[in-house]
Amino acid sequence: HPQPHHPHSRAGAAAGAAGAGSSLSQGDILGAKPVASPPPAVVSHQVHPLEDPLLSALQLAGGKHHHHHHHKPKPAPPGPPSPPTTPKGPWLFNSLSCHRVEVVEVPAALVPAGAHVAQWSAAPAAGSSTSSAGGSTALVMVSLPALSFVPVFASITSAAVAAGGSGAAAGGGGAGVTSLGQWVDVGVDGARAEAVTAANGDTVYQMANRLVKVTFDAQGRLVSLYDRVWQRELVPEGEAGNRFKLYEDRPIFWDAWDIEMYHLETARDAGVTTQVEITESGPLRAALTFSAQITPTSTLHQTITLTAPSARLEFITRVEWHEDRTALKVEFPWALLADSATYEVQFGAVSRPTRPNTSWDWARFEVCAHKWADLSEPDYGVALLNDCKYGHATHGATQRLTLLRAPKWPDDNADQGTHAFRYGLLPHASVWQAGGVVAAGMAFNTPPLLLGGGVAADGLLSGLPAQPLLQVLPKAPSPYANPLGCLVVDTLKLAEPVIMPVPAGAGAAAAGGGASGSKGGADVRGVPIIVRMYEHQGCRGGARVVAADCMAIEAAYQCNLLEDELQELPVVGSGREPTGVDIQYTPFQVITLKLWLKRQDDDM
Repeated sequence: HPQPHHPHSRAGAAAGAAGAGSSLSQGDILGAKPVASPPPAVVSHQVHPLEDPLLSALQLAGGKHHHHHHHKPKPAPPGPPSPPTTPKGPWLFNSLSCHRVEVVEVPAALVPAGAHVAQWSAAPAAGSSTSSAGGSTALVMVSLPALSFVPVFASITSAAVAAGGSGAAAGGGGAGVTSLGQWVDVGVDGARAEAVTAANGDTVYQMANRLVKVTFDAQGRLVSLYDRVWQRELVPEGEAGNRFKLYEDRPIFWDAWDIEMYHLETARDAGVTTQVEITESGPLRAALTFSAQITPTSTLHQTITLTAPSARLEFITRVEWHEDRTALKVEFPWALLADSATYEVQFGAVSRPTRPNTSWDWARFEVCAHKWADLSEPDYGVALLNDCKYGHATHGATQRLTLLRAPKWPDDNADQGTHAFRYGLLPHASVWQAGGVVAAGMAFNTPPLLLGGGVAADGLLSGLPAQPLLQVLPKAPSPYANPLGCLVVDTLKLAEPVIMPVPAGAGAAAAGGGASGSKGGADVRGVPIIVRMYEHQGCRGGARVVAADCMAIEAAYQCNLLEDELQELPVVGSGREPTGVDIQYTPFQVITLKLWLKRQDDDM
């Protein structure tokens, strides 16, 4: 069963473009009371921002907006900003195309002294000096503009207190830290979890925030998913989701590649849950953990989390797998009626019927999808997200995800051992285009990048713009209002150097290459970057790609995937206006632009 490659942008150089309303000031941090959100984001905090080539190029092209005054002598290029004397702590980079609000995990070693942490995710670490009552990982809620660097912690300013009241009022005795000031107090609407007794006398486990209320039984099965905003119950009465099923998996040929339709006739429930406990209960995140002996030789351990500002449920799963020609799936039955389901593929989405009527339909009993599969009625739906499992199926109103297999050829020990993976659920209003499903799938797979910080990093990152580095603004309003806007910026990177042929008899200096538009190997057009976008909703229209104030575009070209310049595009904006490029797009079109950014040392 082959698994397609995820179209992720590279870390630290992924793209981000947002709608006109998504520009927030750098450091617009929400760190106050009961709040929580998508997945924890501890990605390599040892990465140093100075080592990223794209960041170095943006520094070269950065600075204040350039204005041409050729009659004035060229001033000396501005030096780097003066570094602060005290580190601000770690920084976060949002590499996505949209603004996002996340609850991130920050190792205790990176939490500045004196910072109040609203919730710790674990018991106190041995020898921890941050807080005698704290754990090893701090949970912090942050608001991240698209493609922006933001400090996680900063001092509480008078502006912040004025915006949200005193520390005690806004954060419950000084809870939370904010930068450049916005307090958020969600009060009783924070994420929480509790064990309650159901009407039949059984113990059930509930997690809730201001958006949803979910209930799990003592087997870790989802027996209720209630949307508190739209007042919709998604789980049919008497049924349960997050149900694990085992299937005989014996293809006629090609064990590791094929999966046959008749395997669906061999389903049986997987094992018995041995332990359920509430491991976190807010205010930023609630968590329920259980273990199950799914077969005599295989075990499953799962933590289910809900964060305060998000309706998304996350299932963090670890399996010890020792089976023979057996498939493990998880299924979710829904109170929805739809004749087709939608699955994400690279740079788009495809629909497949939920009830087979033809031989072609029967042959599509499982679909290779990338980050999500969605089942929606015209006004409401639910998306099943994943981070590394691509075998989706929707039969009637039941969604399934293939988690593990155990083929015996060509490798007799294929897939044996420990597996760690995540999947999630996102209930949403309207259809998938307007429900934010694409943005949720991207956020689920690409957590914010946590950078270690320090005085040197503060000096460099503080000089970057307090706005998204790049935005894509629609020319006209769209019927699908979603966080990503009209186009997804999938890739933002340095342009590849053009390999120039070396004339016969030329010296070694002629082989230097240089970027397109160079003369004698000397770059005359500044810093070239590549922006690759795609239309993700099946729509057409026009948009303007706008660079941040600090990055003046001096030339723009539409390219192919090999970055060959095909057509020059006029650059709009001048003087004190941000520079940009106008483009037209068609349904699911992939667009690649090469933007030449003016260097700091050019005429000013």
